[in-house]
Amino acid sequence: MPAAAPAANYADGRSPTCPQVVAWPNEKLKTVYQNGHDGDANFIVYRGEITKLSRECHVYGGRVVVKYGYAGRVLLGPKGYPGSFTLPVSVTAQDAYQAQLARNRGSVRVTVPGDQTVGYFSMVREISLPVRTGTRLEDYKIFVALK
Repeated sequence: MPAAAPAANYADGRSPTCPQVVAWPNEKLKTVYQNGHDGDANFIVYRGEITKLSRECHVYGGRVVVKYGYAGRVLLGPKGYPGSFTLPVSVTAQDAYQAQLARNRGSVRVTVPGDQTVGYFSMVREISLPVRTGTRLEDYKIFVALK
């Protein structure tokens, strides 16, 4: 049996309710230390962090298509230097019962210009998820992590 669509949709199919996009406090930060000095703040090369999350979704029958985005920055530490850095990104989608629906590992490239100590990044992606009958879209979650 197909999942019920939310009670009210916008004319273009977007849904006013949408799966949550979440970055847990300990997973929205990625700190890179100079080799052999893990945990020592004096030897931080850089720290990446997710600072903003957003989403919009469209419901099509028994599926929801979520366009989600995340943005953040890389801050140079005491041992840092301008240049390009790659942050690992993991995205996991779960349904209302915490069953994993999708998982994707990737990366985002960030450049800190030569005269700066910070560089910014943003990424927009899309994912299609099945919606189970009797569940609410806002009970679904998309987790974004720098790991």
